Amino acid sequence: MRFINRYTRQGTLIPLLLIVLSSLPSISTAQNYGFEVPREVVDVYVEPDSSMRIIYHIGFTTLLGYDPIDVVDIGFPTNDYDINTVKAWIDGRRLTDIRVSEYIDIGVEVHLYGDEQIYPGETSILKVEGINYNMVWQDTADEDYASVEFIPTWFDDDFAFGTTDLTVRFYLPPGIEPDEPRWHEVEPTEKAMVDDRVVYTWHIPDACPYEQYRFGASFPKRVITGPIKTQPPFIISLISAISSFLITALPCLIPVGILIFIIVISITASRRRKMKYFPAKASIEGVGIKRGLTAPEASIVLEYPLNKVLALILFGLIKKKKVKVKSQDPLLLKKLSGGVPERKLRKYEKDFLNAIKKNGELSKKKLETLCVDLVKAVNKKMKGFSLIETREYYLSIMNKAWKLLRAAKAPEEINSILEDYTDWMLLDDDFDDKMPVIITGRTIYAPDWWGNTGTSVPAPSTGKGPSVSLPTLPGSSFAHGITSSMSNFANNIVGNVYGFTSAVTSVTNPPPVSTSSGGSYGGSSGCACACACAGCACACAGGGR
Repeated sequence: MRFINRYTRQGTLIPLLLIVLSSLPSISTAQNYGFEVPREVVDVYVEPDSSMRIIYHIGFTTLLGYDPIDVVDIGFPTNDYDINTVKAWIDGRRLTDIRVSEYIDIGVEVHLYGDEQIYPGETSILKVEGINYNMVWQDTADEDYASVEFIPTWFDDDFAFGTTDLTVRFYLPPGIEPDEPRWHEVEPTEKAMVDDRVVYTWHIPDACPYEQYRFGASFPKRVITGPIKTQPPFIISLISAISSFLITALPCLIPVGILIFIIVISITASRRRKMKYFPAKASIEGVGIKRGLTAPEASIVLEYPLNKVLALILFGLIKKKKVKVKSQDPLLLKKLSGGVPERKLRKYEKDFLNAIKKNGELSKKKLETLCVDLVKAVNKKMKGFSLIETREYYLSIMNKAWKLLRAAKAPEEINSILEDYTDWMLLDDDFDDKMPVIITGRTIYAPDWWGNTGTSVPAPSTGKGPSVSLPTLPGSSFAHGITSSMSNFANNIVGNVYGFTSAVTSVTNPPPVSTSSGGSYGGSSGCACACACAGCACACAGGGR
């Protein structure tokens, strides 16, 4: 009798495709398996050389009336596993017959003989360990981070019964500070430091032995000396997903054209979903308008791109004379000691200042935390208020600002409006088009913060002006300066906007957690196991006969 733990290669197929594949019929088997997995502990050591040392402790109880377990197949994540490193024990006794599996694409088979077998009514602990190389991926949310993901062993629901006390421990590479790593979709049950390693522990006391559970973490890639793999561009991933699907689905005569269309739409929808950082529950209607929000807070309610939200915060700090732009591309900033007293700054402004490094660059990690905190704070303020009415209210403030600017005549009046309302006008998607049209042909006084934007300050005015002589500049120059500055701020403030926003969304508005059935289909049909992560090193296994 053979017990199989089926593994499928890392893939890029989306959950919808997994659902389609899971609807395919199983191939029946005459073998009579029945067992429980009362406990499973998985220790995953992520090493600096990019390898992953995987150690399983799996408890098997063979049920009465079923055949004993005499062979166990264990899958490995990729073909880069080294069979020479694979070792196995049953109840502490070393097992010596370990071969390349004949039943799974990537993995080994561990043979049990005589009293090593797990007979009906007996419980034994199988320990299997091995090394899989090239398991570290580039994190798409932060270019300074690497990423790993792992799905532990799962079993065929035709043969596995009961529940499993599942524990998964990630031992991250040495040299990482406790606050540096980031968990992915599922928060660890426990975080600790063991022998200079950050250890993430996930504990699920009532896990289902035939379902998949994904765990992941990102960490600074400075601790990795080995190769770091990168995800292929989106279009290549799409082609790969379609190709893999065609190979699997064509023999079953599934209407491929329709499913490819669904795949494309679903992947696009998934990418769009990751940009929706404002909690979905905020859309539940309250009553009335939430007044008193600042322009950056209003931009969160309007769910503007986070790079533009951060550009708005930077613009506000420039106006308050707390920041000077040394370079717009690349974006380099300098904190100023004067200006508005710090006690009058808002929390997100203080957080932005704290994100400025000594070399003038911005810490993406701290900006990410800033955005998470800001979204949560705005969401809290919005409780009980109408989201639709509030959005309309702040858009009306923006439109009012444009009307005031169009009607203004004297330079002093124009300057007053620009000082009070530019933040709100920046909420307009057509700002770059409207500002030059409205202000060109007029002369304005350059604000005293103008030189801190990184643009040139014009020579002082020789004509009449306020009691304090201020430099003047043509309206067209002001319009060009402010539009180009804001564009550069938005483009350079976080780099990869999609990856940055995805990281924020995973905390502020995570997608519903879903699990897929763990059945395999026999032969070479594969199993419904796919990795779709920010940078995966995904190991999964499933099935049994």
